[in-house]
Amino acid sequence: MRAVCVSVLLGVVLTALPSASRAWTPWNEISETDKSLTEVSFAPGAGAVILEEEIQIALNETLEKSTVDVYRRIKILNESGMKEGTVSLHSSKHLRIKDLQARTILPDGLELALPKDAVLPAAASSSADQELVSFAMPGVTPGAIVEYRYREYIDGLPARRHRLQGSLPILTSRFSYELPRGQPLNYRYLGPPQFLADRRTRVGATTNTLIHEFKSLPPVPDEEYSAPLIDRSASLIFDPSGMSGTARKKPEWEQIVLWAQSEGLKNYADVRRHDRDASRLALDLAAGAKSAADKARVIYQFVRDRIGVSGSSGIWAGRNTADAILKSELGTAIERALLLQAMLRAAGIEAELGWSAHRTDGEILRQVVYPGVFDVFLVVAQIDGQAVYLAPSEAKLPFGVLPATLEGAACLLVDQKPPVWVDLPERPASFTTRLAELTFAVNPKGGLTGSGVLRITGHHAIAWFLNANAAKEDRFEHWRVWLAGRLAPVVVSIDEVREDSEAPSVEVKWRAEVPDSDGAFSELAIPLAAPFAEQHNPFTLPASQRLSPVVLPFRESSEVTVRVSWPPGWAIRPPLSHTLRTRAGSLSAAIQVDENERVLTSTRRLVFERTHFSVREYDQVKALYAAAVANDNELALVMHD
Repeated sequence: MRAVCVSVLLGVVLTALPSASRAWTPWNEISETDKSLTEVSFAPGAGAVILEEEIQIALNETLEKSTVDVYRRIKILNESGMKEGTVSLHSSKHLRIKDLQARTILPDGLELALPKDAVLPAAASSSADQELVSFAMPGVTPGAIVEYRYREYIDGLPARRHRLQGSLPILTSRFSYELPRGQPLNYRYLGPPQFLADRRTRVGATTNTLIHEFKSLPPVPDEEYSAPLIDRSASLIFDPSGMSGTARKKPEWEQIVLWAQSEGLKNYADVRRHDRDASRLALDLAAGAKSAADKARVIYQFVRDRIGVSGSSGIWAGRNTADAILKSELGTAIERALLLQAMLRAAGIEAELGWSAHRTDGEILRQVVYPGVFDVFLVVAQIDGQAVYLAPSEAKLPFGVLPATLEGAACLLVDQKPPVWVDLPERPASFTTRLAELTFAVNPKGGLTGSGVLRITGHHAIAWFLNANAAKEDRFEHWRVWLAGRLAPVVVSIDEVREDSEAPSVEVKWRAEVPDSDGAFSELAIPLAAPFAEQHNPFTLPASQRLSPVVLPFRESSEVTVRVSWPPGWAIRPPLSHTLRTRAGSLSAAIQVDENERVLTSTRRLVFERTHFSVREYDQVKALYAAAVANDNELALVMHD
């Protein structure tokens, strides 16, 4: 079910849904206009609409804890909007939710309170330390109004960036931010000016509150391969510069870096100060290495494989020293990076720290000075004059490889004075490949035998290793089923599966057979792009309707080579081949037929050389996919004369 409630905190989410205990004020009255509403003028055809929402954030006096009160009232407009009656929230140990209260108001005015058993069992989330908790509103039907409210208790500061739009249109949205008197109220609005209806400050005896009110927020279109929702939505940007403990002595990011490096209560200098054992181990590990790259690789693999991850403290170091982290074999993401840096330096390899964040979490706005944006910590090693980026806390990546979601992201190198922004490198299409070679032989009885090998490398292989939790022997069955679904009616049996997580690559060898037909069939249809054929075009909108730039996950290439032979008395009809080159990449397909040897050889190659395309270039990406689909659905027909 689609979540209509999204935590306003970056990196901290919900843990539980206990029964309501807070004494809320009575629900607001529902206007006759809201009761009779059946259509939204600025979002025609919408299945539901958020009539009203209010998010109230408050920080305590020490600026170490926050509360967030969330309220939403949603009108179900038609059948397609009924799914909004189930609300889904991510949960973890970092944020606690209490005082949940909800109700449904039916079209006839009958009120149904949220029953105690409405909270559905927690389900696993895509993140290792999170769960997906849902609650189902009772009696949801077209014309009904559902509303709910709860309080979040957070250990830390609010998000750097609050998304104001989502999948539903919003009539009225209010966002308030309360701080102790004397603290700056630094929120900036990014978005069309017509959405912002009011901005005011309320002064209290001990606190100041900044209030934003928004009207008529349209939904953000759900478009294939687009930028993260936060980057396509109007948003509020939080800038805590000037707050207690982070008052600027130097411009921009320099003071934040200085605090993390040496001036804060928990700083990098303290971690590095005690690294004797870590330095000795680094020298031992590197003793047998023949090159700087080999030294760096063995040290990186040790930290990656032996030092566990223990939560996150953002850019701030914990109280552990490098030697303490080594001894406990446990550290936060920044502590693991600091340990790796210390060990590389001990082995004579120049290394510096970098702060970054995954592109899927939204673009890093470099002009907004807020340390909470960073959740990935890199070590940049200088090896043979080249910068090698290492991510020791990112899911057992090979040496020198970044996850696809970090490629092209902004990274702040914090050991340089002043700190320097760089864009993380993107791997070429030749790094992430899908290759297949197939050989088929048709016999006089209409049967077919053959063999094949496929290889996947780069990000495709990394994804395989992350998702392949089955035992080694189950991999054969996985690939047999996968290939059978793409080569049917060919019967597939797997001979060998070879994996190298450090390359990274996977190679699969198989045998294929179509049993003899004993003359029952006079022709065979053989696909020439399987098993990597593009079955459909993900870009279905006309170019005139596309609103968002296209963002592909990574550069890549795929290539399929097929050889088909046939006996005397049979002939082959080759398909049409398609070739196209656009700004997105290229498709090439070549078919050669040797009538004397009775052999057809087909080579098809598809390459995406870029990942980001403007709206004006959308038609180029769509056209390349369309050509690939047209080509890959062509078949070679082997026929009895």
